[in-house]
Amino acid sequence: MSTMQSSNTRPVRLGFVGLGARGVYHLKAAIAVSGVEVAALCDIDAARLERAAGLVSGTGNAVPKRYGNGEKDYERMCGEETLDAVICSTPRQSHAAVCLAANRNGKHAASEGPLALTLDDAWALIETYEKTRKWSALALETTLLEEENGNNLTLLNLVRNGLLGDMIHCEDGVLRDRRAVKLREVQRSTTAPGDSGNFAPDAPMNRLIPLMDINHGDRFDFLMSVSSRPAAMAEFASAKFGKEAAAKFRSGPGDYNASILHTVDGKLVTLNYDTSTPNPREFCRFQGTKGVYMSAPGLPGPMIYIDGISVRPHRWEKVDPYFAQHRHPLLGKAAGNRTPLTWQLLVVALREGKQPYFDVYDSVTSSAIISLTQKSVSNRSRPVKFPDFTRGQWKTRKPIDLLVV
Repeated sequence: MSTMQSSNTRPVRLGFVGLGARGVYHLKAAIAVSGVEVAALCDIDAARLERAAGLVSGTGNAVPKRYGNGEKDYERMCGEETLDAVICSTPRQSHAAVCLAANRNGKHAASEGPLALTLDDAWALIETYEKTRKWSALALETTLLEEENGNNLTLLNLVRNGLLGDMIHCEDGVLRDRRAVKLREVQRSTTAPGDSGNFAPDAPMNRLIPLMDINHGDRFDFLMSVSSRPAAMAEFASAKFGKEAAAKFRSGPGDYNASILHTVDGKLVTLNYDTSTPNPREFCRFQGTKGVYMSAPGLPGPMIYIDGISVRPHRWEKVDPYFAQHRHPLLGKAAGNRTPLTWQLLVVALREGKQPYFDVYDSVTSSAIISLTQKSVSNRSRPVKFPDFTRGQWKTRKPIDLLVV
């Protein structure tokens, strides 16, 4: 059944853990969906709890029960409340624990990324799902569905329609100048920054996994990861606060991390991570056997080249006419609905008792890149075997279909 045509309108009861900026964003999206009931709220900050409760009651809904007795009161909420799902927007260190508490108490969990910071937690999420059939997923990730004005969805449709041929190599990542934010965070911290690696794989993987059919006909086999020296952040800290402030950064993670992931079928992914240098944000490049797509700051929009079709040989052209022809049908079905597509699909999945399109296996695969890249960097960038979280199911799992949850 089409996600935009579901006839199932049963109420969906939700509990929210973590009510900072992202938690409130999701709370507002949820209470705007017909039939969604926000039954419980959890946060360690009493003021946040009261503000969130006011947002819910201000829309005419019943005041949700509040849980604020310490950092693990989400466990009590998961045990006491009757909920379809828990929405997790806490700091990343607690994502796995919140999701596992939900699953073990008979509830699904939708989380901000990353889902797990260690392989042990990643496997625990998989094993808990397979035992309880209660999933945890990065169902709140917006890259594919929400960002770039629908371009990512249409790119997926263009690739699925074979315009670029078979995918060979994708380059993507998180490249953002967050030096000022990182400096404040480290200045407040009493500990030095941790090991080098790719600390933000989930946003790019949200579009790369569907584009390359990872876990759906192919899977990651191994990866190699390398980091630069920590020079840019140290210079920035020194210029702001002097040499002593730079000391933490000189012994911390490298400024730039580049990782190469190889699939069983021989595809490559180059995954970049850099929040420590001056740069104008991300670029991406997707290479197929028949053509290539690229998007980057400074370009007059996304560009494409298709062998034998583009008018000028070996010259970029604007993607607009191709996007008009291959516009993803989900964009038309969602037109006029102010609820984010992320939430439209999540609510339908909950109502119909199905996993989100980016399911527990895809979510764990995405987040596991953090610990695997750290392991490779710390071992002189040697290859690290990528776990098969699907236990062989990747061979028969169908490509992600966004029109059917």
